[in-house]
Amino acid sequence: MYDEIKAHRFYGLDQLEIKPGKKWNGNYPLTPVPSQGRIIASPIAFISKVMKTVSYTHPDSAALSIAAGLMDNLYLHTSLREQGGAYGGGAVGSPISGTFYFYSYRDPNILSSLNAFQKAIENLLSGDFEDQDIEEAKLEMIQSLDMPAAPGSRGDIAYAALLEGRTQEIRQEFRDKVLAATRKDIIEAVRKHVVPQMDVGATIVFAGRELLEKENAKLVAKGLSPLPLETV
Repeated sequence: MYDEIKAHRFYGLDQLEIKPGKKWNGNYPLTPVPSQGRIIASPIAFISKVMKTVSYTHPDSAALSIAAGLMDNLYLHTSLREQGGAYGGGAVGSPISGTFYFYSYRDPNILSSLNAFQKAIENLLSGDFEDQDIEEAKLEMIQSLDMPAAPGSRGDIAYAALLEGRTQEIRQEFRDKVLAATRKDIIEAVRKHVVPQMDVGATIVFAGRELLEKENAKLVAKGLSPLPLETV
């Protein structure tokens, strides 16, 4: 095929004027996303509470990821699933995106789940957990970091890490921070980066209109702002 195209002198492409291009500038501002309820055809809710924290190379990034695991294991699993009836939910510290977020899905509640997110932070800040709990959360993190990659995916994974600037040295440094994190590191990271963002982070809920309106009434009764409702 190349020989055929070459024989036709690239159909005029080789006659195009060559000149320097403008330097690429990919620094586009992101539009802030306000808290909102999105109406869908569902009697149950899909909830997220997202806030900006710190990036992968920040000294506190590993501690925040461990904190999310502790919140899951010590409080959110019981509160959201066993007591609240949600199909699933938890917390995630995402150093790659520089965010920390709570979520629940197929959830019959909204207000009580939002309260559970807040309570999970308060429980962690109280320090009422054992060293064994920290070790288990660390092991979960290390397991995810050391998970074997399928042969067909290794190239994709290596290329993505290269694009993101996560060299082997930087990845090892993050792993070391996970292993070295202390109780104090974890609590202070949450106090410094999560607590101040709870009031400014975005709460997004997908649910049916009836559930959203019922839960909005509960929010107002508690002196909280209702979620503005939008269609999808």
